[in-house]
Amino acid sequence: MPDRFKPGTRRSRIGLYFGRRGSILFLFGLMYMLIGFGFATIRMDRFSKPGPGGPLEFMDTIPWPGVFWIVCGIIATANGLIRRKIDNEDAIGYAALVMPPSLWVVAYLWSFATWVYTYFTWPPDEESGRMSSFIGAGAFGIISIVIVIVSHWRDDLDNPETPRGSQELALLDAMVETKEQNDERGDRARAASEKWIGEARMESERNIQTSGKENDRRIAASLEERRRNKDNIKDQDQNG
Repeated sequence: MPDRFKPGTRRSRIGLYFGRRGSILFLFGLMYMLIGFGFATIRMDRFSKPGPGGPLEFMDTIPWPGVFWIVCGIIATANGLIRRKIDNEDAIGYAALVMPPSLWVVAYLWSFATWVYTYFTWPPDEESGRMSSFIGAGAFGIISIVIVIVSHWRDDLDNPETPRGSQELALLDAMVETKEQNDERGDRARAASEKWIGEARMESERNIQTSGKENDRRIAASLEERRRNKDNIKDQDQNG
């Protein structure tokens, strides 16, 4: 097995750029655009009965179902591309991924329920919907479930583990530190240093003030004691 495919080896530049979650967004988004192009250009009775008519005919009317897939694919792909630049936010991208297959599940179930109802209540050969729609509902349901599961995956590049309690050491150990991360680490260290210096200066000033007040109190107490001693000596001389 080539070293680049072995666990624990350094990732490619593409893997570092997208991460696990960003790669899913980007690749699934491209796939959705291709699927949408097919839905937008190829006329097919997926939900309604063959021929014109039926309660779900609007879902089979080109190009709008395909346009929906294409728009969601563009959103997911764009989110995958800029995910690292927006603090790893990807909720919009994964929402765009889960909406098309979820809508298709609802439409297929509606189509199948319509077929069941009309098959048993309408005259023969006049039923609406499609008997095979339950297959599409199952297929797109699996896709929706997979996307929901993936959306809860943890991307190890988002929050590097710090087994030794130091984010800086974890970045160095992973050997994935970029210039931006290096600058950010330097800014954090500079800010922490300035904060520590400021707190130390304030503590020193408080100590100086406290020490000065204590010295003033001791000097005042000493002067008061000397005054009392002089008064006692003067009283003894007068009484003697």
